[in-house]
Amino acid sequence: MKDHRKGDVKVILFNEDVSLAYDMYVALELAGFSVSLASSQNDLEQMIAAHGHAILILDLARCEGEWLLVIRRLALHDQLRIIALTVSEDAQERLEAVKAGVDVYLNKPVSIDELKAVIRRVVTRLPGASLVLALDVGRQLLMISGGVTIKLTTLECWFLACLAQAPHRRASRQEVERFLWDDDLTLTDKRLDVVVHRLRKKLEAEAPELGNVVTTHRSHGFSLLRETHIRELGGAFTTGRGFREEEMLRGSVSMHRTS
Repeated sequence: MKDHRKGDVKVILFNEDVSLAYDMYVALELAGFSVSLASSQNDLEQMIAAHGHAILILDLARCEGEWLLVIRRLALHDQLRIIALTVSEDAQERLEAVKAGVDVYLNKPVSIDELKAVIRRVVTRLPGASLVLALDVGRQLLMISGGVTIKLTTLECWFLACLAQAPHRRASRQEVERFLWDDDLTLTDKRLDVVVHRLRKKLEAEAPELGNVVTTHRSHGFSLLRETHIRELGGAFTTGRGFREEEMLRGSVSMHRTS
């Protein structure tokens, strides 16, 4: 499956407000996206045909009252994903837009930060797309295709490292606990649940496009989503972390080996 990176996917802007479109163009280009401005529907069609994969940011006000027909026609392009912008808060309009082929429906005004996050999420819906995660163990960073980098605590980092190197990216609770704490019985049974809960909250807040990347299997353990690939960059793995519970709860422990 292909990893669609920011520069590989064309972002096409088709906005009513020329000044706003230009501001979006500059901000998205600075964020690393490849962006084009469409001046007319004919220009828009040519841009879509010219690019293998594209994300269209479509201002419904540009469609002159025929936005539903325009969306249905655009949705015929399998390689295209549509983010619709509108001032309307009509729930029925939203429903019709989604049925017609809109991937994301946003109310104006929309912040550039929200738009960038939505684009990163929509990229994963392109044909053949997959989530690619790079885990830098040495610096405790999780880097996500699309440009997001998340700082991890030591336990969060080693939890992901454990799943990354486990067969089929799946490990039991006992295997994870042994990897993190070397069966230190002085810690509570809830220690792992705390780590996983905090990691999920962090990913949800900083990278909503990931969805629930860590799956819990009741009574069996944890796994990473199959379409997620993790590359381990630096930092050799050793078991027997020897963390103390109070350090783990602060979420700011330092990593050390035990003999």
